[in-house]
Amino acid sequence: MSKGANYILGLCMFFFLGLPVFAQSQEGYVRTEKGTALSGVTLRPIGNRNTVTSDQRGHFVMELGGNFKEGDSFRFSYVHKNGYEPLDKGLLDRQFVVSSSVPVEIVLISSKHLIKTKEKVERQARKNAEREYNKQLKNLRKQLDNQKISINDYYTEKRRLDWQMASFETLIAAMAEHYARTDYEHLDSLNAAINDCIIKGELEKADSLINTKGDVINRAYENIEKGKRLHEAEVLLDSIGSVINGELDCIRKKGEQE
Repeated sequence: MSKGANYILGLCMFFFLGLPVFAQSQEGYVRTEKGTALSGVTLRPIGNRNTVTSDQRGHFVMELGGNFKEGDSFRFSYVHKNGYEPLDKGLLDRQFVVSSSVPVEIVLISSKHLIKTKEKVERQARKNAEREYNKQLKNLRKQLDNQKISINDYYTEKRRLDWQMASFETLIAAMAEHYARTDYEHLDSLNAAINDCIIKGELEKADSLINTKGDVINRAYENIEKGKRLHEAEVLLDSIGSVINGELDCIRKKGEQE
């Protein structure tokens, strides 16, 4: 190779190797459960040692690294602000989508406010549950006094009420947690109904609604996966069809030539 060719090759290598590798960035916002922008929140995505901090508008922009591209999924390894915690306890397990047009949304809640709300809701739910228990027990005794039920039926029903009240104790903490972690910026009719049942002490109904919500979400995810599989199958069939058509064309052309 001539000196001139080596010189040109060297310039090309210098040019291409010197080009910067642009890392994929992701924009986002941090807010409270009531929609207030939250500044001073430190965030770090998995795969990047550098952290970013949200500004006065709760806004942040972070680099994900060169391996990510539009539409990929990523997770956070660290989200922190003193006195706050994620509204969603599974935040660090959540998958976020890389998007240049749609910012990610992080919601935090004051730890003190969370504890205070939980205690308030627990007291209210327990008070209403006890009121309902005493109301039903009073009605049961009235039926016994009026000889509308037997003594055996009375004790059977009372044991059921006692068991129900005991089971409420295990539900109260879970229901109070659910109520305290309400995202008021996205409060739909179902979650509003759940919270209403919790405050009224209708804990079994609230628990049933939560399970219904979970079933609906799971079914939605299942339908999405089915849709993906159906799309993949259609793409595969199209590719197979293209191959078959190509083979048929080759055979047809070969026959024409003979």
